[in-house]
Amino acid sequence: MYKDIVNSLLPADDLHWCEEDKKYISLSKEEIDEIVSSCWKQGIKELKDVYKVIEWCGRMRVGNLLWKNFVSGAILISFLDENGEPNFTTRKEDNEN
Repeated sequence: MYKDIVNSLLPADDLHWCEEDKKYISLSKEEIDEIVSSCWKQGIKELKDVYKVIEWCGRMRVGNLLWKNFVSGAILISFLDENGEPNFTTRKEDNEN
């Protein structure tokens, strides 16, 4: 789901191009380096734990971008799932239905 959100709902201008993976991602290489450095400084040194923090930061950034685009009217909430989480749609998709 995370990949679908990044690729279909968020403008490329809000994302970072990853040359290695040939796709847009939520965090820049510099941001990831800062996260790794912060983890290290705080004693989080296990690779699996650092990776979890990077994933969390990426989800938080995507969440912030979704919020920003929702309140600006760029995307719409199509429904709330069983956990009360919003499912987003683009204005284009909404107009086609």
